[in-house]
Amino acid sequence: MKNGDDGVILGKGLAGYLNLTVGDTLVMISQGYRGISASGLFAIKGIMSHPNPEFDKRLVYLDIETARDFYSAEGLSTSLVIMSDDHQHINRMKREIEQFLPGNNTVMTWTEMQPEIVQLIESDRGSGMIMLGILYLVIGFGMFSVVMMMVKERKREFGVVNAIGMQKNKLSVIVIIETILIGIIGCATGLLISYFFCLYFYYHPIPLTGEMAKATLQYGMEPYMFFSMKASLFYSQMIIVFLISVFISIFPVYNISRLKITKAMRG
Repeated sequence: MKNGDDGVILGKGLAGYLNLTVGDTLVMISQGYRGISASGLFAIKGIMSHPNPEFDKRLVYLDIETARDFYSAEGLSTSLVIMSDDHQHINRMKREIEQFLPGNNTVMTWTEMQPEIVQLIESDRGSGMIMLGILYLVIGFGMFSVVMMMVKERKREFGVVNAIGMQKNKLSVIVIIETILIGIIGCATGLLISYFFCLYFYYHPIPLTGEMAKATLQYGMEPYMFFSMKASLFYSQMIIVFLISVFISIFPVYNISRLKITKAMRG
């Protein structure tokens, strides 16, 4: 449809219920502005499928000026939807719009209009945080086992360099740097792999099927698992893993501080 078009687009469910197709004429009878009777004949220009089944069964799309003429409400609108490319800016946009709108108008974000979806997202986010905590534990114990094995296997080496004159504090610094470098290399490699992995699924979201797809459609959302490329999602995980590696570096320092030269060289 083009601006000023006097045709309509029907939802696929409504078109099927009325047994209408493109080219047919839709008769609409309603009540217009200030109780004026509204009626009209509209040519069906297209049929669309809406992800929400309830909307799909009652969707009739008209050009804004055609709808105003039908309801005898020239220059009036019941609501105006403003889209944003980044949902992080929604609250800021709301505050800016409220500053110049008259007081008898209401500005609402999608979270205020659909609190049930917000609750669904929060519950999903909570379960995700639990899984993320478990993943951090697995990563932490994996790194700890590597460092512990490294210290145990090099115990004799530590004893030898300590015996020939290297102080334990210098040896501890070397081991800390080595542990941190392992963490940095691991973080950089993981960041690089995860970036390209998420980049692919950002442009090719995973389709949902079965009951999960039906539940998603009921909330008016597309049945896909979308990926985000928000920078904080990447560097925050890298920082946490790096801090874990720094914390684990305490273990070799503790072992070196308790190192006995004679016992280490015999081992």
